[in-house]
Amino acid sequence: MSSGYSEKLLGDQKINQSETGSGNPELSPRSRELLRVEDNDSLVAHTDENFHIEDKKDLLEDEQDENSRDLDQFYEDPTDYQENQQKKRNKEIKFSELNSESHARVDSLRHTFADFRKDPGKLKTKAILYIILSLVGMAYSMACFVTSVQAYTAIGKNPLALSALIHNWVSTPIVDIKTIEDDTCSSGYTQMIDRKWPGTKAGCNCNGEISIKDGSCGSGCEKIESQEPIPFTKFFGKTICIKRSGTNILNAVRPDPQDRTRCEENYKPCGNGGSSHEVCVLSSSDCPIDDIQIAKESPGDGYQSSPLGDDYQIWFTNSADSLPIVEFELAEDHVCIFPDEFYIDPNIEQYPLLNKWKLDGCTRKIRDVTKDTRWAPTESRTMQDLIEENPEIAEAVKDLPGYTVPNTPLTLFTHSYVDWDLKCQNSDEAEMGKIAEKNNPINTLANIQLLYMIICFLSLLVIGVISPGFVIYKQTLLLIGRREAEKDLIASNGMRLIGCIFIVLKGAFLISSIVIMNNFISLVNYVDREQCTDEITLQIFLFLKDVLKRALSKNIIGVIAVGIIAVFEILATLILCTLSCKMKKDTHQKFNFVDDASSKKDK
Repeated sequence: MSSGYSEKLLGDQKINQSETGSGNPELSPRSRELLRVEDNDSLVAHTDENFHIEDKKDLLEDEQDENSRDLDQFYEDPTDYQENQQKKRNKEIKFSELNSESHARVDSLRHTFADFRKDPGKLKTKAILYIILSLVGMAYSMACFVTSVQAYTAIGKNPLALSALIHNWVSTPIVDIKTIEDDTCSSGYTQMIDRKWPGTKAGCNCNGEISIKDGSCGSGCEKIESQEPIPFTKFFGKTICIKRSGTNILNAVRPDPQDRTRCEENYKPCGNGGSSHEVCVLSSSDCPIDDIQIAKESPGDGYQSSPLGDDYQIWFTNSADSLPIVEFELAEDHVCIFPDEFYIDPNIEQYPLLNKWKLDGCTRKIRDVTKDTRWAPTESRTMQDLIEENPEIAEAVKDLPGYTVPNTPLTLFTHSYVDWDLKCQNSDEAEMGKIAEKNNPINTLANIQLLYMIICFLSLLVIGVISPGFVIYKQTLLLIGRREAEKDLIASNGMRLIGCIFIVLKGAFLISSIVIMNNFISLVNYVDREQCTDEITLQIFLFLKDVLKRALSKNIIGVIAVGIIAVFEILATLILCTLSCKMKKDTHQKFNFVDDASSKKDK
């Protein structure tokens, strides 16, 4: 058979037999397509894996073998060869069509994340949902921060009211009093009076006009040096020294509530007998002092005394109808209900450079109460007398031009242990130790609220400012097709994770605060119902209850806000996960068509 006839029959498979050995034949459309696919990027290279093509050398060898088989078949049966070649061309045409579709779909998939408009709905929904979530987080963070500030402000300095009570209960009782001429008490004794003359600021005296001024004064003005605070060591011309010993009321042994004259073995009762104010001490110990008076004559039987000036004496006993005395205060007229305030008669003009006596005036109220009537007055001494009796203060005052010592009387007040009925002390609901724990429960609550406020502030910065700004910026770029969605979604998920951490922290602190508030409110209800204490102390507890109720209402708003954002986060997570799963499923289906094409080719 002639070579021309052979070339006609082979058609596109024309082979130059003289070059067969060189391994460089012309490739068929199928081989050229496979080589083009193999040179494509990583996404299109997936086609090579489906057809198990390893490299060009193997492809060329397979092509040579196939051409040799075709040539042998042509010489054996030309008619059958033509039919087989036609079937092969039809398969290659079909494969070429499928492969073209493969490239088109892979190119479309490659640009899906760059331009969501080619995949409408899914990615756009994700971006919009992230933006909405960020805006909600911003509003939620602002609400939490505002309510946390309101709750903390509601508590404010109010822990001081309970701190004063706890300080009273943990104080050690007094067992002896003596007066001395010197300023320093002997070993085992401390000064009774802890009040100080407040001292003065630096200033200038310009022709009799006194003004506060640091640094040098102007021409013709006299510099006035500042004076440090100086303690009042003497009262009625003597230093009063006290000796503390024994156990405070929290740990003291109390009498049997049914028989108040009976104590545990090896203990003895103190008091006037049969009184609800009794405490028990070791049989070998002294009973604590429960009444102190300053007078020229004895107040009654059973009193001991130590001399003061001007024929006065300080009288004391351990058999009065009162709990042991543990605190002292030197104040004008009365003691303020808040311990950080000091009453000053507003009608008395103060020296311009004089420092404040704590906080001047009883300005704050506890349920309309400004005076703490639990403090019992003893005797008064004018400010002029006190300064004259304390030489160090008198010397400092002489160096102050224009200083006039007011004739204001200062009274020595005493305070016994705050009364707490034995039936309440022995109950689980209002046991004194529950109120006077190592940490003042109100103070602990204030600290928790402070930490919660700090967390809310940080959350406001991260979730309310930084995160929404970041997410909205990124998702806006995504919506206009300028960023790859996959990277932006990862960054957004990181921000949402931080937001979830803040939600958990806020929830933990809020729950802790609410538990403490509810427990304390329950305690106050019991104290009020059972009349566990005196009227002033009860008013303090009721006042704290009102404070906690206001703070609780703010925290409830915070709990609602945390709950709403938590539910919103859960719903958003479910929606986003559903969208992600849907997109992954669609992506998987788009890649599977290559495998389908391979299966069709094999068939």
